[in-house]
Amino acid sequence: MKLTRDVRRRSSRSPLREGYMYEPFPGNYVWNLSVNIAICAGGLIGEMETANRAVRAIATQGDDNGTEAFFQAWCALADRLAELAGEDEAAGRHLSAGEKYGRACVYYMTAERMQSRHYAPRWDAYRKMLGNFAQSVRLGRLNCEAVEIPYEPNSYPGLFVDAATREEPARAWYSAMGSTA
Repeated sequence: MKLTRDVRRRSSRSPLREGYMYEPFPGNYVWNLSVNIAICAGGLIGEMETANRAVRAIATQGDDNGTEAFFQAWCALADRLAELAGEDEAAGRHLSAGEKYGRACVYYMTAERMQSRHYAPRWDAYRKMLGNFAQSVRLGRLNCEAVEIPYEPNSYPGLFVDAATREEPARAWYSAMGSTA
């Protein structure tokens, strides 16, 4: 694992033509990007390193080889953290449980995002991710609620965070990270 200067994947139109990326899997951009997204979403490097260590050798075989092993390692990490969160919750340590459920959500998300939509275990991880997120919001007393945003003829799921200290009543943000593979 190392921090490297990465200029290979930058678009010539990008204002960020060079930069640094944490690379627990040297040379495997897709896996490294997943880990960096997890860090930005609140994951802890020490926890993530246990999953990364289990798949480091297979990562040298390319982006696609070993994605199932990556999935299994990261789901195992998330399962263990959700178990610890449950213990905290049972002991009345709700804020600690909420933090752990939140990180478990991040780890399930990281595991499932690289898989094909046809990979059946992905759907179980997705359900676990949603459940852990809901527990994190509830126990952590987070200012967040699930909403449905009407968009004819259907709707989109969303999260609403009350911006009580701002003048504008609401802002919509959409992620373009949906999998179509």
